[in-house]
Amino acid sequence: MRKLCAALCAASLLILVAAPIVRAATNVDVRIEGKEETLFEATIPVSIKQVRAASDSEARSCDGINELDPGNTLPGVTPTLASVEAMESIGESFDGQWYPGFGDYFLTRWGPDSQDTAAGAYWGILVNEAYTSVGGCQHQLSEDDEVLWVWDAFKGRPTLALYPAAAGYSEGPRPQTAIARLGQPFAVEVVAFPDGGEGIPGDRPSRLGSSPYAGAEVAPVTTSPQGFQRIDAASPETVTTGADGKATIVFDEPGVHRIKATVGAPGAETTVVRSNGLSVCVPAAYGDCGEGATTPPSPPSAAAAGPSASQPPAPAPGAVRISRPLLDRSKLNQGRVRLSWKLLDAGAGVARWQVASKRLGGEQAKFVVRARGRAQTGAVVRLPRGGTYLLRLSLTDTAGRRPPTRSGR
Repeated sequence: MRKLCAALCAASLLILVAAPIVRAATNVDVRIEGKEETLFEATIPVSIKQVRAASDSEARSCDGINELDPGNTLPGVTPTLASVEAMESIGESFDGQWYPGFGDYFLTRWGPDSQDTAAGAYWGILVNEAYTSVGGCQHQLSEDDEVLWVWDAFKGRPTLALYPAAAGYSEGPRPQTAIARLGQPFAVEVVAFPDGGEGIPGDRPSRLGSSPYAGAEVAPVTTSPQGFQRIDAASPETVTTGADGKATIVFDEPGVHRIKATVGAPGAETTVVRSNGLSVCVPAAYGDCGEGATTPPSPPSAAAAGPSASQPPAPAPGAVRISRPLLDRSKLNQGRVRLSWKLLDAGAGVARWQVASKRLGGEQAKFVVRARGRAQTGAVVRLPRGGTYLLRLSLTDTAGRRPPTRSGR
């Protein structure tokens, strides 16, 4: 591999790596909307394994292989499997009744929220905005599918979706982050998907079939130590969407602001299924917008603050610079490699990064995203079975800049 610059200011780095024969993980967007809070919401890599409910005596295969669905000939990642892995990652369990004839669990609990049979409140599952006609261990997922579990799912409530208006989203992985300017209007839009009963999920996430939703409350989110998210609709920062489903928010504090959309009080009084969350990064005037940053560094002294005839304005923050990423192959025989780097110059701040892989030797091969993040300076990457791959690390700063590419082998 040709030597790369020690202080890499590029947005992308390509690294050649050979992988052993292992099954690839599938990136799935998992969201579990509980009785009063969002119990989990993130995109995670999911691998095939057995799962076991809290009250079950044995582990079960939950990979889509069963006699009722002969179309599935190979094991795959399923909604229940992905959601079990998501909850395990935050130390939570699930429960349900196993039905051998279906090769599936009837889910009764996710984390702290159990079904309420007296109230007729049961858990339901959607994939790419459609209620599945088969159970959560039967439907096999594709890369970047969206899985949504809903408590009290069968009350005919519309499902909300929240987007940054500027994204112009139509299909594909739903936007999870956005950038807003301090003290300036930031536009969002809320749409609703009607409860049309069971169906066949689309091949990929999309806003097809939705319509603008008026009267949605877009509000800040508070997060518990466990990671559960509660919408604070009583906050003075809450805004309500108009007839076009749009509203504007003005962020007066820098940092990362988490927002979601809903209607009504948490729990039984909610008349909609809460929307996905959106993390809005608001850069400070004199610093970056790193993960968890809520206040800017101290501004210059009064004597130095502001432009004057004898003093030019302060220069804008420069581009982010990182060290040459290091590759740890110690667990390559398990199908995992770790990529790590150091932040040499924060510049305007890292808004997001992602690691993608591309298999060499195939004319139709494309880069597939394997990991995403913001504040972390490393990622564990799982690679598909047998082959040689390029790994690409891509960064974008809070100003939306992506420095020129550097590559090496």
